[in-house]
Amino acid sequence: MDNLAGFSIPAYLQMDVRLAWWATEQIEFSIVGRNLLDGNHIEFVGEPFSGDVGTNVRRSVYGMVTWEY
Repeated sequence: MDNLAGFSIPAYLQMDVRLAWWATEQIEFSIVGRNLLDGNHIEFVGEPFSGDVGTNVRRSVYGMVTWEY
């Protein structure tokens, strides 16, 4: 993503990965990694006096089980 000079947000590069395995025709196991190239980055800055503090996206990894019936 390019920088947003008007908001003092620097450019950043992001990579997300998802690995999945279908154990049966109905059950899927997966692991997801988000924002793997950087510990955190700012995507949005809140406006003064609005109460909005903005958005700081952190690195995350999580697992998921999906059951289709």
